[in-house]
Amino acid sequence: MNCSSRGKAVFEGPSGRPLAPATKPASTPPLSVETEALQAAIRATTAYMAVADSMQRAVLEGILNRQATIDHVEFHVVASRAKAALLKLQSLEYHFMFATYRRENVEALDKINAELKCRTAVLQKELAEVQKQLSMYRSLGPSFHQQLAEFRHVQQQLLDTQYMLENFKKLNSELQEDPFKLQQDPYDDMY
Repeated sequence: MNCSSRGKAVFEGPSGRPLAPATKPASTPPLSVETEALQAAIRATTAYMAVADSMQRAVLEGILNRQATIDHVEFHVVASRAKAALLKLQSLEYHFMFATYRRENVEALDKINAELKCRTAVLQKELAEVQKQLSMYRSLGPSFHQQLAEFRHVQQQLLDTQYMLENFKKLNSELQEDPFKLQQDPYDDMY
């Protein structure tokens, strides 16, 4: 914080550049209020950082040992501006709620909520049915699992047999078309 020749305080940010004074637009559109609130938060944070920087400089220079030389008014101005910015943020809470929860938004959210409850109920019913089936399978015991393994083995053997039968049918149909084709020596064509 620097004091100009006119006695006004110029507040510096963390980079050492002067901070812009807070201004309020004449009329605020709905989205600019949120922007203004964020800017107020930034200004408040910057003001607190300026106070912290000035206090750090004061400690480093040994000014805190001489309480008479500290300009309490400037410190209270910065603190008051920061508090005002925070209070402004708090006062904008209702505006944010109004902008977020408009009548048409609430109706749409109610419809979405009803649809999600319906889907949840359907999924809970399906889950209950699957849990019943699972408990039924668990209650069958190890003998059922052995029978299931044997069933899978027999089913695989059936699939293998079916595959071999299809190949034999193809081979049989080829033999019926040209029976001498298989009797020829495959190496005759090479010489």
